[in-house]
Amino acid sequence: MERIENWLGPLNNRQQRIAREWSENRGRQTEIWLEGRRNWQLALLDALEERDSPEFGERIRYLLVNSEEVRGEAHKEMMAESRKAMADLMYELIEAGAPSHLAHLEERAAELRGDFRALTCASA
Repeated sequence: MERIENWLGPLNNRQQRIAREWSENRGRQTEIWLEGRRNWQLALLDALEERDSPEFGERIRYLLVNSEEVRGEAHKEMMAESRKAMADLMYELIEAGAPSHLAHLEERAAELRGDFRALTCASA
């Protein structure tokens, strides 16, 4: 709820119910995410064990560029499902909200746009 409110502002009762139901339906998502993270960390530790190897740089590059593959098939499938579920959640939350919720989201997006401009040294 806290993360959603960061983007939309205080939630109404219907939005809270939608978010609670969505969260309850996430199944093994956390377990799969942790397993994927463990897979990646183990691959990193293996690479670090051979940091003097001529292939070290390429192994690290591979881990960074192909992290989804390294994390495993279950993680990859879960992430694809999760992205769709998150998009559906956001649609339902905005649909169930008031104009103030959309305005809050637009303000946050504008803040982020400004942050990215500052980070890239781009002009407004």
